[in-house]
Formats: sequence, C-alpha cells, structure tokens
Amino acid sequence: REATLVQTIDNLAAQNEATKRLQIHLAIQERERILAAERARVCAAKEKGGKESSQYVTAEEMDAIHSRLVARPDPKKQNRDFEYRGGEWIRDPEEREKWKRAKGDELGHGVAEKLMALTAEAAAKMKVHEQQSNSVVEGKKRALESERRRIAALGVTAEEESDKTRLG
Repeated sequence: REATLVQTIDNLAAQNEATKRLQIHLAIQERERILAAERARVCAAKEKGGKESSQYVTAEEMDAIHSRLVARPDPKKQNRDFEYRGGEWIRDPEEREKWKRAKGDELGHGVAEKLMALTAEAAAKMKVHEQQSNSVVEGKKRALESERRRIAALGVTAEEESDKTRLG
C-alpha cells in the first residue's frame, strides 16, 4: 500500500510537470500566432504606403514583459496582483535593463498589451493548477505518512506480543 501511494505521488508530480510544459507550449504558440499576424499587418500597411499610427513596443520590451510576468513573485509581498499591472514599467530604462534580451522586431502597443494579457492569463491558470496539484500531492503524502505510522505501530505491537510470550 505504501509503494502504491509513493507511485501515485510520483505519477502526480510527473503529470504536473507535463501539464506545465503543455501550457507553456500553448502560450508560446499563441504568442507566435499573434506576432505573425502583427508582422503581416505591418507589412500590408507598408505596401499600401500607409503610416503605422500605433505606438511601438520593441521586442526587448516585449521580452521584458514576459520575463517579468513569469518571474517568481517576491515572497515578501502579500499582494497577489501583478506588481506592474499597467505595463508602464517597461518604459523605465533601469527596470527594463534588468529584463531585456537581444534586439528584435518591433510590435504595435496593442499587440504588446494582448500578449501581456495572454501571458498573465496563462500564469494565473498555471498557478491555480499548481495549487490544486499541490493539495492533491499533500493529501497523498499525509496518507502515506499515516500509513507508515500505522505500520510502525503494528510492528511495535507485534514486538510487545512476542516479548510477552517469551516472558510469560
């Protein structure tokens, strides 16, 4: 029974990791789809000779947004909300410098907001899933621990019986 519980805990941990990988993969796919659509729109606008009116967010800033959103939250902060909800922090050169990557294409500001919302949504879903998985794993661990205590108690009781038999 103990081996079954241990195996169940291992299976849940592996399943949790696979789910996280899938969610990250799907979020990246969605991001790439939006990027491709935005690039196509910009190219079409350039071909027509029209000017792009939206405010631009560079790929560095976009990467900074993603990096900041997926970074582990500060454990000292009690607020579960995003630290920089409006995304205006990416305009701050010092803060952006901490998170930016190599240069790349530019994106319209609206696309950056969409990507940030998608990333935030994916992060929230992953957090909920992680909490649910952790509660299941904790329950299994408690069951395993009580099973071990029960087995240990049975072992002690069996030893006491054999001692009484020898002494009696």
